[in-house]
Amino acid sequence: MAHSGGEVGVQKCPKPDRLGRIDYLFVNQGIAEFQTLEEVTEESWDRIIDVNAKGAFFTVQRLAPLMSEGGSIVFTTVSNDQIFPGLGAYSGAKEAVAAFVKVLAAELLPRRIRVNAIAPGFIITPTMGVAELTDEQRAEFIEQGNASTPMGRGRTVEEIAAAALYLAVEATFTTGVDCPWTAGSARASANDTTHPVSPGLGSTRPTRELRHLQPGECLHPHSRAR
Repeated sequence: MAHSGGEVGVQKCPKPDRLGRIDYLFVNQGIAEFQTLEEVTEESWDRIIDVNAKGAFFTVQRLAPLMSEGGSIVFTTVSNDQIFPGLGAYSGAKEAVAAFVKVLAAELLPRRIRVNAIAPGFIITPTMGVAELTDEQRAEFIEQGNASTPMGRGRTVEEIAAAALYLAVEATFTTGVDCPWTAGSARASANDTTHPVSPGLGSTRPTRELRHLQPGECLHPHSRAR
């Protein structure tokens, strides 16, 4: 999938009759740009919404006719229980995807197609979902992300793939659910004014000390699944 000139690349994929039947569909594209309210432009807003929300919706619209009865669709979202300054457009787009899960689960129920999502925690990927990061910024991002997780490390792409495969194949009595996959991280306080996992943006994006996990708490930190 690619974004170019206001169009999402899924519109240019091969005709459906060339693809055959689809049993399981994993909708996992995404981009993020850290921009505050003052920094967001219409261009950056459209780019993020087009890929993360529009791209996800129209991927399913294009491929749903090919889905086998009893098949499964799995999206990737991110929980917004924690505040992430600079991720307004990204968070909004992912909330839209979470809404798609519920609506499409109802719409596709007559065909017994299950629709769910995983909301993963911090994931280690080559770009961390922010392509312009330097090596130093990426290293800082990873260090902060690891610190935000009680297990002391980010999730791997293989672990997220396993979660998606579970929802697609094994969870045969589950639909319309956005499942947190966060390794029991602590929920950030709404009173915090700084960013727990700001990806190496130096003094312009202050970080904070993470408070300890409280009984019964579960944080859903920002992630970029790839």
